[in-house]
Amino acid sequence: MSNGNGTVDINSASNIYNAASEGMGTEIYVEPQPRGTKSGSEQFMEAYTFLTKKGIAVRTIWIKITSPINWPNNQTANTDFINKFILCAWKHGLLVGIYTNWYDWEQIIAGQITPNQRQIRLWYWNLLGSSLNDATPPTFADFRPFGGFNAPMVKQYAKNTPICGICASLNVYLKRSGTKVLLANMRVEMANVTVDNLPVTLPIVAKSSEKQLQSKQLGQKATTYRNKTSPLIH
Repeated sequence: MSNGNGTVDINSASNIYNAASEGMGTEIYVEPQPRGTKSGSEQFMEAYTFLTKKGIAVRTIWIKITSPINWPNNQTANTDFINKFILCAWKHGLLVGIYTNWYDWEQIIAGQITPNQRQIRLWYWNLLGSSLNDATPPTFADFRPFGGFNAPMVKQYAKNTPICGICASLNVYLKRSGTKVLLANMRVEMANVTVDNLPVTLPIVAKSSEKQLQSKQLGQKATTYRNKTSPLIH
């Protein structure tokens, strides 16, 4: 939704189905158009309605809060826009995550947006540039609390990395194993859909529809994929 008043990526649904057919977990994020005439709640509803009409059960949705130049120079209005998106998502029973970093957040918002901010997941990015050589360590050691966020769930640490014929961004996320927290590596971004290997115990932003899950073949593939050992970072 980055141009004009914004529109849903029409390829997102097919990307989700293609990922599910290979047993991959999927996540959805919205890149909003904050300078358009549509409110945050309207932009959420467009994305949510589009996906649900395609038979996709959305459990969590991420909103991308980056590139301050694309946002109005009005932090109060920006906060209102984001809150309307979040509140509408909560009203529909979804979990909400935000993709940002401390600098983008400081320029666009500059503070906490809601007293319930602990309910919002954080996916932050920290890169030295746009090439693989500009990657930061795939750990959370560089994280510092900001804007009401005290702990992250995901970190993007590299961009434009060639993997299987595509340029991908690399992310590291928390993987819980009993009471022990591990770091699991390798998530691949394609358009507005992130293909990952998040375990089912963590919030999954979108899942295949019940009709898909009834497919024995898909279920077997998904089970096989989840049983594979995730690469760990020590």
